[in-house]
Amino acid sequence: MTARHDRMRSLVEENASDLLHYFTRRVALPEDAADLVGETMLTVWRRVADLPRDDVKARMWMFGVARKVLSNHQRGRQRSVALAERLRDELRVAVPQPSGVLDVIETLPETQRELILLVHGDGFSITDAAKLTHTNPSTARTRYATALASLREALIKTDH
Repeated sequence: MTARHDRMRSLVEENASDLLHYFTRRVALPEDAADLVGETMLTVWRRVADLPRDDVKARMWMFGVARKVLSNHQRGRQRSVALAERLRDELRVAVPQPSGVLDVIETLPETQRELILLVHGDGFSITDAAKLTHTNPSTARTRYATALASLREALIKTDH
């Protein structure tokens, strides 16, 4: 058993760099390539009994394992992208944005905008929003009131 593992270790050392280049040319992120090499090596180690005796065939077998690992990775990425797109579509329908309101909120000073978003967007109380922004509660209430007045004024102007 150790002779087989020693041989596998030798083949891994000889081919790891080539496998990394193989994956690097086929994935967008270098980190993914490194992860895929690791996954390939893990699969090779688990299937060491299937390792061909001939070094050339063993190398080909390792690259065959690498192709399957890459294929699984690509299918997983496609599923992930499809799921993210479905979620984006559902959110667009489920959370309609009132026209103009977000544009007006964007014009508020940062401190006021963050309070409005925390209270109305995230459901926090003014006191909790004050804690989150490290602001005195009375200062937060004043900023919040000023922000609401600014929003009312701006929205009235846009209606006329």
